[in-house]
Amino acid sequence: MSQTIATDLEVGMTLTCRRARHTRFTFWHYIAEFWDLGHTLFRTTPETYPVKFLAGDVFDDAHLLPTTSRPFGPPLPVGSVDSLTELQGCVSVIYASSFFHLFSEEKQFEACKRLAALLDPRPGSIIFGSHGATPVKGQRPEVFTKTFCHSPESWTQMWEEQIFEKGQVKVSTAFKELETSVEGKAVLIGGGTNFYWLSWSVERL
Repeated sequence: MSQTIATDLEVGMTLTCRRARHTRFTFWHYIAEFWDLGHTLFRTTPETYPVKFLAGDVFDDAHLLPTTSRPFGPPLPVGSVDSLTELQGCVSVIYASSFFHLFSEEKQFEACKRLAALLDPRPGSIIFGSHGATPVKGQRPEVFTKTFCHSPESWTQMWEEQIFEKGQVKVSTAFKELETSVEGKAVLIGGGTNFYWLSWSVERL
């Protein structure tokens, strides 16, 4: 646990409600510190669960540079780092789930380049996760947003030929259509449209 680090855009979320005039609603302001709430939920403390949380934007150079600037060497103690850039080239496992499909095709490519710079170059180091996908890559209209989704083939090609050089990594994918059930009947998720999920891994060779 002491060599594990978690990162997200911020540690929590601010919720605000304002009282309207001539109503009984009262003003309240609440900041949900998700990392602290996790300790409460799982009955842990920073001492019993010493995983470091580092808030930052993956697209911010101050948090993570897109290219490796740190020479390969022994990993730094996680507890002493202030940015992900300090861990370039020495992270053996990276997990990113329900993340990439939040961005455009261009931003997804940039995020992949930045995470790739963190990966330990030795064989067996791995990036893995899952996110929304489509049988053929492209923009898909959703109920609230328009989302760009890769197909298994385009996701594999991007990692094996664009993010890394050919022969450096092996990509594995599992692609499926998501369903749920209501009163025993299968119902497609996604506002009545087909919704697909891609589980994947990128492993150093």
